[in-house]
This record gives sequence, C-alpha cells and structure tokens, in this order.
Amino acid sequence: MQIHRRPRSQESDPRTAFGALEDAPEGASTTPAVAAWLHPDRAPAAPGVQLEQLERFKGLMAAQGWPVHVARMLFDRLYAFDRIVLAHTSADEPLRALALDLFRLYQQRGAPH
Repeated sequence: MQIHRRPRSQESDPRTAFGALEDAPEGASTTPAVAAWLHPDRAPAAPGVQLEQLERFKGLMAAQGWPVHVARMLFDRLYAFDRIVLAHTSADEPLRALALDLFRLYQQRGAPH
C-alpha cells in the first residue's frame, strides 16, 4: 500500500482534514473499497445507521464540496464523527439536520475505541 501526502496548501483546508482527500496519482481512486472495510472482526460503527442515510449524507456533503467515503462511515467511527462535525458547520439546513440524526445514531453505540 502506497501512502500519498497532501500538499501543504491543503493541510488547513477543512475538506482535506484527516485524509478526506488524498494526493493520489492521476486516475487512481481515493475512495477505499468496501471490501477493504468488510472484515469479520470489524463491527459497524453505528449499527442503526442505514445505507440510504449515508448515501443522502454523501450527496448533501458533495453539494458543499466535501467528500464522504460511505464504506469508511460504516466502520470508522472517528472518521464518521469528523464528517458529521464538518456537516454541522454548513449553512445547509437539511445537511445539518441529517448530521444531527447521524450523530445521535453513532452516539448510541457508546464511547469510541
């Protein structure tokens, strides 16, 4: 697995914080494959979250110019909270409301590990 660093100009950009966008080679996918996250030992980050909610969240975030990796939202709780917090800073009311709903679902699982 090759790691790509973001240019310094993107380090303070909230859309690229915490590896949201990668400095990948031309034509390479920056979205982790779902298969990479599906492992028998991995439990969903929030069992009550529906895929439809995450797809809607991804679409609303994309309208703001902020990427979301759905597979990572399913299994990486800290990444999910990072995206939810960013969504809550938006002026888009439907996105903020969905972010709050998702936050509640992720919180039901308990403390992150």
